Amino acid sequence: MGALPEAYRPLPRSPGEPRIWRPPLYFGALLSTALLASAHEVCVRQTLAFGQGDPQLPSGAGLGLGLAGLFLGAVASSCWRRRPEAWLAPLLLFSSLFVMLSSSVLFMSLGGQEQRAWRLAVPGLCGLLLGASARLARGALGNLWQRLSLFNELLSPLRLFALLGLFVAVVGAAPFLGFLRSAYLAGVLLSLFALWYGSVYRFLEGRPLPSARAVQYGSALLCLLGATLFVFSERWLSREQLGYFQNPVVFAHQTRRSEVVVTTGPAGLQLFVNRSLRAGDLDSHRYFEALVHPAFALRPDARRILILGPGDGYVEREVLRHSRVEQVDVVSEDLGVSRLVRKARWLDERTGRALSSPKLNFIEAEPLVWLDGRRSDYEIVLVDLNDPTEPRWGKNFTRYFYRQLRGQLAPGGVLAVQAGDVFETAHAFANVVTTIRSAGLEPLPYRAAIPSIGDWGFVLASEARLPEPATLASGTRFLTNRALLSLFSIPKDSRAPGGPPSTLFDQRVVELWNER
Repeated sequence: MGALPEAYRPLPRSPGEPRIWRPPLYFGALLSTALLASAHEVCVRQTLAFGQGDPQLPSGAGLGLGLAGLFLGAVASSCWRRRPEAWLAPLLLFSSLFVMLSSSVLFMSLGGQEQRAWRLAVPGLCGLLLGASARLARGALGNLWQRLSLFNELLSPLRLFALLGLFVAVVGAAPFLGFLRSAYLAGVLLSLFALWYGSVYRFLEGRPLPSARAVQYGSALLCLLGATLFVFSERWLSREQLGYFQNPVVFAHQTRRSEVVVTTGPAGLQLFVNRSLRAGDLDSHRYFEALVHPAFALRPDARRILILGPGDGYVEREVLRHSRVEQVDVVSEDLGVSRLVRKARWLDERTGRALSSPKLNFIEAEPLVWLDGRRSDYEIVLVDLNDPTEPRWGKNFTRYFYRQLRGQLAPGGVLAVQAGDVFETAHAFANVVTTIRSAGLEPLPYRAAIPSIGDWGFVLASEARLPEPATLASGTRFLTNRALLSLFSIPKDSRAPGGPPSTLFDQRVVELWNER
């Protein structure tokens, strides 16, 4: 940077003389903290969270590329070592922009086909810019720090503790803001440091930064962009959603009638539809196998199947494992969920691309309305509708609803219904069994242990009394013939009186469900 002006040489100072080392010291120390926090946000936190969306790439691919980008950026910055002070501010602005957009790109990519490419590109490019910015900051202030003994000032225990506390506070606050807002905040901070560097440079050199005006305009625009994105992010992911879900939210989408949310955590990605857990990487196969395969064990010759549910592909995947199936009618009140699953690569791969099967026939209708007055001859009917948490869903657990389902069954046909946690909502589960019996069907309750949601209950039903199924008709990950028999043994502490059956005008199941 050349010789220091006379006023900045380390001459003896009187007690009241200003300490001219403070601006560059504080700028360098706080910039280092901001760069570390931004690198942690993009290269560690984001890559570990969003990286679980693609099973074909190693879980550490994005993290490794982000760290490699930091190293390569530090090496590549040697191209500007002769004039680091001229390049530092523009590079901080570019870093600000890419950090700010990083989470948005990854967030949106989970709903499309290009998630794999963005998962690698985002941390790599952001790491490259952040690594180069750190190296240029050291070059721009290095000589000054050495001549004024600023490292000695920085290494005092009190200042080190303050910097550590600041870093922990920035990193610790990120989960409460969510991935979108924390990235916007980190980007705005970097743009403000670019603006601050212009002031530090003018203070030290006695003249403005060569690109001072462009840096000022760029910083102002990026701050405006960050503030705008911060405000409008409420439309993509509300603070109420952040507070409702325990794990960090990496994707949210609102269809015409459904709210789709994806969270991440130690158990992998979890898919929620209308606040009900639909699938998770850890154990969702247990739920869907338990719903589908016991019915097929009783009717292995089934060819026509009716599914009432969100149409997200998981039930359909298990049904299509049975080669004799010829036609599957899927009735969903909102086929926007099905369209989203087909579009999102990570979801489509997890469902075995079941929704693309020509055997499936999609019908967008309210299940209860669609069933009204219809008669059909399905060998198996599978009901995977939302839990009866409110009357909107409780109507699908009433005597009227099950009577309509009875009219869809062929002679000897089997109905399978998900009915809630047999332990935590034992009374509601018993009420479902009672209500099915009141509709003229013979129920056969059973349950399956699913770690993420509990000891979940299901009910098989038919017009005639059903035997307990003993032999599976297709290969599974969870169920075996021996495990299949064990499903029908309900523990004593999970048995409860069901009370009067639920009707459209007296949805007792909703009240019993919410008493847990």
